[in-house]
Amino acid sequence: MKNVINHFIKSHKKGVYIVKCVGIFFFTAVLILVSSIAFAGWVIHYGGDSMMEPTTSYIQNNMMRQGIGSIVTIMDINREWIFYINPKNKTYWGGPASEVHKAGQAEAQKAMEDMLKNLPPEQREAIKKAMGRKGQSDEQTGFQASLDVKNTKRTAVIAGHKCRQYEVLSDGQLVMELWIAKSVSVSKELDAKKFAQMMAKLSKSGGGKSPMTSPKVQALWQEGYPLKHVIHVMGRANTMEATKVEQKSIPSELFKVPAGYKKVGFMEAMQ
Repeated sequence: MKNVINHFIKSHKKGVYIVKCVGIFFFTAVLILVSSIAFAGWVIHYGGDSMMEPTTSYIQNNMMRQGIGSIVTIMDINREWIFYINPKNKTYWGGPASEVHKAGQAEAQKAMEDMLKNLPPEQREAIKKAMGRKGQSDEQTGFQASLDVKNTKRTAVIAGHKCRQYEVLSDGQLVMELWIAKSVSVSKELDAKKFAQMMAKLSKSGGGKSPMTSPKVQALWQEGYPLKHVIHVMGRANTMEATKVEQKSIPSELFKVPAGYKKVGFMEAMQ
């Protein structure tokens, strides 16, 4: 009888040990899974309309990458640097956000002046007047005006994620719609405050002010991430909407200028 009891105790202890081991293994596996999710980047695929081309956004460790037409834009938010990459020609252009757009604007201005030199005087003057009117219009009605964000309470499911619509108004005029998905929380991968500071430097050096620099708009990034953008310009709504959202580790090389690419001027990089 005593041997039976001892055998039962030993078997019981062995069973408890096995259960504990299985429990520890399971708990460790869960921690690894949670950790991998917490530190994974975001890959968001967007479809566009006739004005907004399809693109893919990559976000990880305060870095952003997005294709805009044939040009790839990379933003290093910690360093406040931006690069424009032309994969077709294997060229790039970029630098500090506080300088890069200003330099690009100067190149574009010079290219425009060179083009105007070859036009007949009457055409040259007509284009100058049109550009002057546009500059005044931008200054008077741009995003430097009073900007507000309105929660419309409308919702929609986009790329499998529930989104809420917010309208961005400049002096009461609708300029942008953002459909925010709370389930796509990029705050661990993207510092909204630093991003706003960088956007402010980019828009300032470019001579304007983007609505993305508004604290009210930036606050939405703490809520989630926009899976649908609608930009209202001159009575037209230009839409870009997510078709697929992935959370996975992104190779760091994707946020770097590829080896062998040649640094060129702004206009050459954009060709």
